[in-house]
Amino acid sequence: MFRFKLQPLLDYRRILEENAQQDFALKLRELEIEKQLLASIAGQRSVLARRFMDLSSGKAEMKAEDFATLTSRLELLRIRQREQEKAVMAKDAEKESSRLAMLEAVRNKRIMELLRDRHFGHYKQEAKRREARQLDEFGIRNYNRREAL
Repeated sequence: MFRFKLQPLLDYRRILEENAQQDFALKLRELEIEKQLLASIAGQRSVLARRFMDLSSGKAEMKAEDFATLTSRLELLRIRQREQEKAVMAKDAEKESSRLAMLEAVRNKRIMELLRDRHFGHYKQEAKRREARQLDEFGIRNYNRREAL
């Protein structure tokens, strides 16, 4: 019966691959959350910008305090948007790092699987040789018995 001597290492590499895949999926989800937050901030900023444009174009009456509040809110959203863009870039870098780690884990596991397959192929060849030798030996014994009679 075939027994791969490095099976514990293959099992360990499978676990590492699964963990790397889970980590990559987590990083993807985190990146999507950050992107959604960025989109939300950008949406809020565009709504306020439209409102500011409406007020400044004379479609609606603008008080000085409305102008000050609106401009400060727009500036705050601009700052938040820049910070969020940085957070998105950081999460994207983490995701890319996690992706590379996952690819390395997949590659390492695949190497072990190929090694196992090669060992199994050698095992099957050796088993065929042993079987052929046994059949030859049986044939020779059978021939010698017939000749002795």
